[in-house]
Amino acid sequence: MKLTSSHLADYLDSLEKSHREDVERLIPIFSLITGYPPMLWGSIIGFGHLRYTYPTGHSGEMPLLSFSRRKTAITIYLGYDAEALLNDYSLGKYQIGKGCLYIKQLNDIDLSILKEVLTKAKNTLLAYDFIKPL
Repeated sequence: MKLTSSHLADYLDSLEKSHREDVERLIPIFSLITGYPPMLWGSIIGFGHLRYTYPTGHSGEMPLLSFSRRKTAITIYLGYDAEALLNDYSLGKYQIGKGCLYIKQLNDIDLSILKEVLTKAKNTLLAYDFIKPL
């Protein structure tokens, strides 16, 4: 994943009104939890900048936490084991993938619980020995 030179304002202007409202509600939450401003990584809004190097030697860069507003859902990238991160929480209506949380609309979830999940995801990622902040 690579940082892009696109401007966040241009990205926001390209979104449907309801999608933009979701993004504008999430940005301050992610900024508060990570301590970083939003940056575009393609069509993903990322916060923070990490470098990972696996024992195999494979390496790359990624944001600490990130999300994207896709056509059918908000995708929140939590890291490597979304299911384990969500075990102890009653977030609301969502689906999960290996490292992602999918939410149709923000009103389907409890935002205070989302903040707890994001904090746990951030702390979990930073605890891995193969990930270093840049």
